[in-house]
Amino acid sequence: MFAQTKVDVIAVEYPPFLTLSKKNYGTSIELLNKNKLTSNFSWVPLFYPPARANKLVYSGRWCASFYPPPPSENIIRYTLSEENVRIGLARLHQPVEFFWQSISELKSHSISLLRSSDKSDFINRLKSENISINYVESVVEAIDMVLSGKVDYAMIDNIAFNELAEKNRLQFSSSYFFETQIDIYFNKQCEQLKPLIESIPLKD
Repeated sequence: MFAQTKVDVIAVEYPPFLTLSKKNYGTSIELLNKNKLTSNFSWVPLFYPPARANKLVYSGRWCASFYPPPPSENIIRYTLSEENVRIGLARLHQPVEFFWQSISELKSHSISLLRSSDKSDFINRLKSENISINYVESVVEAIDMVLSGKVDYAMIDNIAFNELAEKNRLQFSSSYFFETQIDIYFNKQCEQLKPLIESIPLKD
C-alpha cells in the first residue's frame, strides 16, 4: 500500500463545518476524507484567523483551501457535498412538525450552539428576539443539553444530525436558518495535487 500524500488545507474556524473543537475538525474535513476523489490524500487542516487566511490565498503559495480565494484560472472549485447542507435546530421529538416562518417565533426559547463571535449579525438577531444563547464547545455537548432539558434547541446541520446516536429521541427542524454547499478550492499550480486535479471532471 502506498503512503498517502499529505496536503495542508487552509481553514478558518467556522463550526460546525470547520472547527478545532471536534476531533474530526468538522463536517467539511469529514466529507473531504470520505470523497472518492480526495480520499487517497492525507489532508492536514491548518486553522488561521480570517485575515491571515485571506493573505495566504492571495499569495498563491498554497495547495488547498476552504477559505475562498480570489477568482483565477488557476483555481478549481470542487463541491464535496452531494446535497446542500442545512443549518437548523434539533429538539426533543414531538408528534408535530418542527418549523418556523420567522425567527421571532423562537422568542424566549433557549438554544445551545458552538462558540462563535458575540458580534456576528446572526447572533445579534437571535438575541434581539430574546432568545437565550448557551455556548458549548461541541455539537455533542449541544445535543446533550437538549436531551437533559437544559435548553429547548441545539443548532446543528442536517448531516451531523443524521449521524447522531440519539437521533431517534430528537427531531430536526424542517425550517432552517441557511443552506449552503461544502466546497473546497484547489490550486492548479500545486505539484502535490496534479494527479487529483487531472482526475476532476470538467464542468460544462
